[in-house]
Amino acid sequence: TTLSLDGGVVLLVRSKKGVSSQERVKRILSSSIFDFLSATDKESLVHVVAADVTLPNCGMESNQILSIRESNITHVFHCAAAVSFSQPLEEAALSNITSSLQMQLLTKSLKNRNAKFVHVSTAFVHGGATGTKDAPLPESLYSLEPYDPYELYKSMLGTQSYASAAMKDLRFPNSYTFSKCVCEHLLLREKDVDTIIVRPSIVGPAACEPFEGWSGERPSTVVAAACLYLKFPYIMWSFGKENVPFIPVDVV
Repeated sequence: TTLSLDGGVVLLVRSKKGVSSQERVKRILSSSIFDFLSATDKESLVHVVAADVTLPNCGMESNQILSIRESNITHVFHCAAAVSFSQPLEEAALSNITSSLQMQLLTKSLKNRNAKFVHVSTAFVHGGATGTKDAPLPESLYSLEPYDPYELYKSMLGTQSYASAAMKDLRFPNSYTFSKCVCEHLLLREKDVDTIIVRPSIVGPAACEPFEGWSGERPSTVVAAACLYLKFPYIMWSFGKENVPFIPVDVV
């Protein structure tokens, strides 16, 4: 199918647990947060393509790839990630690094050479380093020296020994933050794609839209917060003057 976009978005979505990519998006769009869109808007502005961003060519058929490349796409947003903190290094690399490199490569192949690639990372990419209000952590790549980012990526997909040593030495608390940091380095090595990295903190319930306290049908942040507070209250919450790295979903 040829895409003809004067406006709108193309969503690359994989099927999951027997539910097709189209049905998954349909369920998401039925949420109250998208009530500002009419049924016609949802039909005309949202184009769903079955894909798997961890696979070569994002798992798409050749005609789908050609159609996307020839479309007037101005921005490619990569928001997909595995957020499990206990994920094995190999799985974290595949979910959080390979998929990002695939999407950047797709951006590079677009007819619109000025298309921007926007990668959603995380605020927690600084290993064991911490900042303060007067001296916040810098908005720059966190040094992985003396380790090489590409060798770390290969190690994560292979024996894991080199990557495990780096993760320990640089005091990364989990494979999620470690993989996100390595990914940032690899993405910014590509000089032919205008790559923008954003680093959101913990995303929580809405401040205003669609209504105060909205957190979706599966409020994982809220549930996780309650569970972590009950088990590790000294880790999750600060009751003093220190700030919590937490932002409402409608502010992000």
